[in-house]
Amino acid sequence: MAFFAPIMLIWVAGLACYGFVWFADPYELRFTRPAERLADHPYPAEVVPRLMSVAANGGVDMIIVGASTALGYTPNMMRQAFPDVHDPANLAYACASPADFGLFLPLFGRSRTLKRVIISLDVSLIANCAGQERPDLDPRYYTRSWSDPVPDFNAESLELSAGVLRTGVLDLAAWRALPGDRVNWITTAPPVTAEPSYMAKLRRYVEAARGKATGGARLPCSAVPSLQTTIVPFIRRMAARGVKVDLLAPPLSLPVYSEWTVAWTPFKAPPFASVMALQRCAVLMTAGLPNVHFDSFDTDESIVGNLSLYRDTEHVGRVDTYRRILQLIASGQARVTAQDWPQHEAALKREIDTYSP
Repeated sequence: MAFFAPIMLIWVAGLACYGFVWFADPYELRFTRPAERLADHPYPAEVVPRLMSVAANGGVDMIIVGASTALGYTPNMMRQAFPDVHDPANLAYACASPADFGLFLPLFGRSRTLKRVIISLDVSLIANCAGQERPDLDPRYYTRSWSDPVPDFNAESLELSAGVLRTGVLDLAAWRALPGDRVNWITTAPPVTAEPSYMAKLRRYVEAARGKATGGARLPCSAVPSLQTTIVPFIRRMAARGVKVDLLAPPLSLPVYSEWTVAWTPFKAPPFASVMALQRCAVLMTAGLPNVHFDSFDTDESIVGNLSLYRDTEHVGRVDTYRRILQLIASGQARVTAQDWPQHEAALKREIDTYSP
């Protein structure tokens, strides 16, 4: 009996803490009170999958969604490129899958504050991310359940709850951004050109894949089911409401196709054919929709042909390049139409086939 009172005290304290997190609802899962806001800085990629409800209900007027190639865009860059935007959020995270898009896009379909959306068409929409690090997108953050009203109950959720009730902003000191628009991992690494051994390997890949990297039969749009089932229906809803949507072809470096062909591949079909199917079908399926554009830098050799701008063959690693990409999107200089597509794809194929690091 001597232990009963302390045990009961701990149980009551735990129940009170659980009730406090339920009341505060820091991730805005129930929408039962005025929504809090996101902080005005990039969040750690592992946190981003939990932020979708807050962003959708907290007055955000521009979002970027996608996977790791879109991690380097910051709210500050977004406001600079798009002066009509006041509360932007980059909600990209590594290996965002078609199933993930199916969970979070419907949340933004209900948003009444969105003005602009950029959807990065990352290869995780068509490739296998097995073996690569990715944040867990827990479906409990997207489904309301009376039996599981607090999917995240720990010391961090208590701190978040107190902060949200006090400031109205979902933030922790540990999540604060780096200075100078840098983003952890993505724009803090040296360029790939600073690694002589890797560059030597890359030159071998390019020569070994010469004439092969752009091979493979053209794939049908059925090879990219997420476009038809999830992404394009969302775009149509946004376009009907006057929201401006940009579909962004990630600025993959030219030698990445050779590396995928020779060293490793996340694709079931040939890499070039897979990426072209995703992009071509996105262009064709959205052709004619008002305020919807497809943006690509694949034939801008000052970007995709310059490895000093990359931290690896898939990811741009320079702050100024991310800033420039957004500015070119805003100015309309990166647009590719359905009519342009055959020439665009042919030009990219030539650049890959003739590229040398």
